[in-house]
Amino acid sequence: MWGANTGSADVEAIPLPADLIAELSAAIERLGPGPFAVRSSGVDEDLPDASYAGQYETVLNVAGEDVPDAVRHCLASAFSHRVKAYRQSSGNTGQAAMAVLILPMVKADAAWVAFSVDPISGDRGTAVVNAVRGLGERLVSGYTSPDDWVVRGGQARPRAEPERAIDAAMATRVAGLARRVERYRGTPQDIEWALAGNDLVLLQARPITSLPDQPVEPVPVPVEVPPGFWEREASHAPKP
Repeated sequence: MWGANTGSADVEAIPLPADLIAELSAAIERLGPGPFAVRSSGVDEDLPDASYAGQYETVLNVAGEDVPDAVRHCLASAFSHRVKAYRQSSGNTGQAAMAVLILPMVKADAAWVAFSVDPISGDRGTAVVNAVRGLGERLVSGYTSPDDWVVRGGQARPRAEPERAIDAAMATRVAGLARRVERYRGTPQDIEWALAGNDLVLLQARPITSLPDQPVEPVPVPVEVPPGFWEREASHAPKP
């Protein structure tokens, strides 16, 4: 149906089959009145040698009648030029496969990600929690930088608090959620979470695939920043 030259615009222009629309309608009826989060879930995502972070599309605050269009938009993102270029740079051939998740939208007071272990040093005894006010979409869109908490031994310490989205008790609670997911999955986890009132919601979990085998000992390195303009990729790496 789709060839090597098929682009995302071509896919998005194709109506969904009637039987799929009927299944979507039944699923939406079971989930409730909405709104919904329609999320891409690429088969090739979060691999040891490729992450695809930020490559696919997700649509938030989708009304029930707009879910089929959002699903088509997420499916089409697997055919984008940037995904094809990323696959080629990673040595992958063929077409990326895409699943789509439909979830009830969480009216988040705070949200973002947490790691059950320190993803930089590999320290298994340290969890890292990032948080922003409201939806994590504010961070992905580049509107803000997250609070950054380190949780070890039941104690939470902030490394940065530009948002002041959560306190130490909540950072500890989010870290506990990440560690429970790790115990369940049997491997260190990178989770997305949201806080709505007092309800802490697990949105997504994936393995951390690039941890060092042993914790890395930091080595102080004096740095003299050269002159010129610098750009920070804040959506996934808010710290250098």
